[in-house]
Amino acid sequence: MFSSPSIKKLSWLLFLFLILFFSFLPSAFSEENNFSKIRIGFTAVTIKSLVDINKPFSEYIGKKLGIPSVSINATLYSDMSRMLKNNEVDIAYVCGAPYVIDHDSFGEELLAVPVPAFSSGRPTYKSYIIVHKNSPFQKLEDLKKARYAFSDPLSNSGKLIPTYLLAKKGYKVDNYFHSYIYTYSHTNSIEAVAVGLVDGASVDSYIWDLHQKIDPGYSRKTKIIHRSRDFSFTPFVIRKSLAPAIKEKIRKVFLNMHLDPKGKDILNRLYLDRFVPLEDKDYDPIREMITYIDLFNQELLP
Repeated sequence: MFSSPSIKKLSWLLFLFLILFFSFLPSAFSEENNFSKIRIGFTAVTIKSLVDINKPFSEYIGKKLGIPSVSINATLYSDMSRMLKNNEVDIAYVCGAPYVIDHDSFGEELLAVPVPAFSSGRPTYKSYIIVHKNSPFQKLEDLKKARYAFSDPLSNSGKLIPTYLLAKKGYKVDNYFHSYIYTYSHTNSIEAVAVGLVDGASVDSYIWDLHQKIDPGYSRKTKIIHRSRDFSFTPFVIRKSLAPAIKEKIRKVFLNMHLDPKGKDILNRLYLDRFVPLEDKDYDPIREMITYIDLFNQELLP
């Protein structure tokens, strides 16, 4: 038989063991049990008339997860990157270039990628270089010493691609155009060209095509003089620190959204067919452009 002091000693040791056990459990354990809301970030990767759908989109995701949702908007891609890095949002709709930079910097992960309704069933898009419909400009080379508009400094279609095209021809942006501005949305860039504020702009093909379809007031005053190759579409990303089980649950909601009538209705209103999974390597062409431009700017290319 154990003596009373022995029982007390065993009880105390068990108590200490339980404290140590639970203190060293992965943080994901507690997160899975205390994940009480989903914070969804949105950037300007849509047209102004569709921004109101962000809220019902978030509410749909939250309802499917069984928790409240919070929509968080950011004008700059850099602001959303900061929020993802600091765990201030859980998932976010971003651009391909910020995804590549953030993935390589702090481990941001792909969640799911939309398939545009007019992309032949593929999760791809292009960069368009546009000018006014009455402009004499016919190609990018014609825009030398012209006034130009980029969307965001980190935008793939709105900044990176035209910068890469110029670098391949031996030009740096700062020395090529007479002047350039950032409009911080593709819609703003289209309007800037249409009203003559700038001579040309680079825009997301999805946005320009959407305007042509449902809101052509400004886009019909422009014309496309260059179409880039296809790139993987702008993705939804998820913060790395989320528990694996939570990530998988969220991913399933996105990938099955088109199978649910309410989800399908929201997708239709955004002119998206469905969400599909992609891998990090699908964004390597963007990564390669970033590397080339960095070397070019440092004058390290042979």
